[in-house]
Amino acid sequence: MISRKWLFVLVAMVLVTTACSNDSEQAEKKTTQDSEQSKEGAVTKKEDKQEEESISSEDEQKEEEEAKKEEETDEQGIDYRSFRPQKWVVKTFENQDGTIRTETIVDINDEYVQELVELGSSATTKIYRWTENEVTLVYEENGLDTVESILDNFKLIEVSEPILGKNASWELTSENETVTTPIGDYDEVILVQKESEEVVGEMTTYKQYYASEMGVVKYIYDQTGEQGFTEEFILTDVK
Repeated sequence: MISRKWLFVLVAMVLVTTACSNDSEQAEKKTTQDSEQSKEGAVTKKEDKQEEESISSEDEQKEEEEAKKEEETDEQGIDYRSFRPQKWVVKTFENQDGTIRTETIVDINDEYVQELVELGSSATTKIYRWTENEVTLVYEENGLDTVESILDNFKLIEVSEPILGKNASWELTSENETVTTPIGDYDEVILVQKESEEVVGEMTTYKQYYASEMGVVKYIYDQTGEQGFTEEFILTDVK
């Protein structure tokens, strides 16, 4: 028979073995839980990182779009459509010698403005592409004195003349001129000018002043050289 002493020792060993087994199972369970939590944490961090990258990408895209809009605004800065004259307005200009120039706004649509220019006995029909982004002379015919609209069937000239806008051949030199005329003052007038050597050995400068809802209100033609002179047509009447 097993003595009580050995029976006590055997029971103690069984208890110790069981306790160790439980500790091992708990430790393994804890390690598994820690591993799963670590994986979950890694996935969460990855998702958070992806979300942050997505937000960052969206923010960068918005910033780029805003920067592009600001750049376009800086390049243009002016809504040229606001300087369009009204349909059927007749503007009369006079120079220092009393010569009369009239401009009749024959027709206007979303893209174009047609005008009849009369100077002395000559008449010229002009059409401008006049949008918020540009003012470009796209049609000109001397001798055509019609007051009928041709905006639906005219043919563009081969070489257009951009006056205002990104690719203008004229230089925008001022956006805040004041022009005094016999019929009143025009503020916040924009001034464009172009230099040309059309006369050999002499420089010719053209200037045009545009007022809001009126178009050009003043022209200056300045030629240098021995035979140089300055001619100025200023608005004297609007009907």
